[in-house]
Amino acid sequence: MKICWQLSIFLIAEPAIAQRVVQKSVQHFESLDIGPFIPFATFGFGTPAQNIKGIFDTGSSDTIIPEAGSAVCKLKTQQCTAPAPVVLGQFDPKATCDFKRLDGQRFNATFAGGDQYDGDYIETTITLGEKGDGEVSNAQVALASNRNPQIQTPQVPVFGVGLPLIEATDNKYDNLPKKMKDAGITKSQAYSVVLNSTPFGNGSVFFGGIDRSKFEGELKEVPLEKDRNGEIPEFVVKMSSLKLALETRAGSNPPQERRALEVMKRTPWSRVIKALDQGRNKNLYGSEHVDNVAKRINMARDGEEQPPSGMNSNSMKRKITRSHGRSNGWSNRDNNSSNGCDAKNGNKGGEKGRINKGNSTNEIDLGLDPRDGFTLMDTGGIAIALPPAVLSRMADALGTTFSQDGLGPIMCSRLSGDSALIMRFNGDTVETRMPLANMRISEALADPELTRKGLCELGVRPTEAGDTNVATLPFFAAVYTVFDLDNNRLFFAQAKGDPGAPGGKLEEFP
Repeated sequence: MKICWQLSIFLIAEPAIAQRVVQKSVQHFESLDIGPFIPFATFGFGTPAQNIKGIFDTGSSDTIIPEAGSAVCKLKTQQCTAPAPVVLGQFDPKATCDFKRLDGQRFNATFAGGDQYDGDYIETTITLGEKGDGEVSNAQVALASNRNPQIQTPQVPVFGVGLPLIEATDNKYDNLPKKMKDAGITKSQAYSVVLNSTPFGNGSVFFGGIDRSKFEGELKEVPLEKDRNGEIPEFVVKMSSLKLALETRAGSNPPQERRALEVMKRTPWSRVIKALDQGRNKNLYGSEHVDNVAKRINMARDGEEQPPSGMNSNSMKRKITRSHGRSNGWSNRDNNSSNGCDAKNGNKGGEKGRINKGNSTNEIDLGLDPRDGFTLMDTGGIAIALPPAVLSRMADALGTTFSQDGLGPIMCSRLSGDSALIMRFNGDTVETRMPLANMRISEALADPELTRKGLCELGVRPTEAGDTNVATLPFFAAVYTVFDLDNNRLFFAQAKGDPGAPGGKLEEFP
């Protein structure tokens, strides 16, 4: 290990303390191997800093990086060093002067898809800011030395900034947001996120604060939901209604579009978003719950109307499952939440028209069952996930098919303009709009046959029995989101402007 040399310089204090807000760029990465909506950030580890690129992940709580020379970096799918097609970096303990292996403290993390990582926890310095600012000393990091791959996907470092309850160990510790607050780098355990819908474009995370130049209006609060144990392990909120705003463009040719779509329905094509059904803990609650949810899913996939269910709880898909297997489920504490069937929202399946720039827009109620409203806010998720019954109605509105794999091909022209998913929270008091274009799989990844016919694939998948919905990068590119870990709450506002531009109106939060 290198020896750290420190030079002390005494400066006269400034008359005022600068705002404790650290901006970090987050790139929208995409590839067929990893996925279409990957938020990559680059952190420095150790002294001098060794730069490593990883997934900025609100759905997990550990910072996991590969150890140089370990089994993880010797796999065929390694991305530690060249000749890997994408080099994300590795951590060499011998090249830093502030490395400490924590005796007897190991982690074991299982990701969606079944991949397992394990290794030692260490302490070292993490550098966050673009100019070397945001330096967090003695940060606890999971140093991955072994991997048990279940699927042949590249290994990717993960920068988890979630709540401590889902750390991949029984010995809970202060993870990155808490360490930043304790070190005085930020005022609070809060950060705000706005991502970029354009592949390889930059978004931002603001540790400790917000940038008012990047959202419209005021931030609106949405509380986090407790699980069946009365705890708050993840960023799960309750969506109260869901509508599809569908724009019909002036001058479009629906008969021609329908003919092209009908031909494509009969043509084999390759999906970018695959159904996830390997190695996930569902944390279900009793056979009646499982049977009822499965029945509703099957009926939705068969094109039948979804009946009311006796289900009274949902549970989450875990990106990281701790080795001791703690079980959590989401209870339905508010069965009076609006689901689009009351007087406030109109009749189920009703439409409301409006005119915009010569084009008409209909708002179609997708009939979200309030028991299916629990939604995980997960920047590192693979794709938007919604209930099968919702996607079945969405397919009808978009003129395509629905199966257990998701939505069929969609005319690209239907995804432009004001077409969006309108997601409401907190009893419909908080409204967010996610453009359908944000969920579009780029031409670089899409099946060329789709592109030639003017058809698109949407990056959305159906939830499995007992899972929560999942909001991923397309949502955070549309909705400026504040994660307040101190007070177990989120704030939403509609995003605007360049998400990767330097902070224009920075404020500490709260």
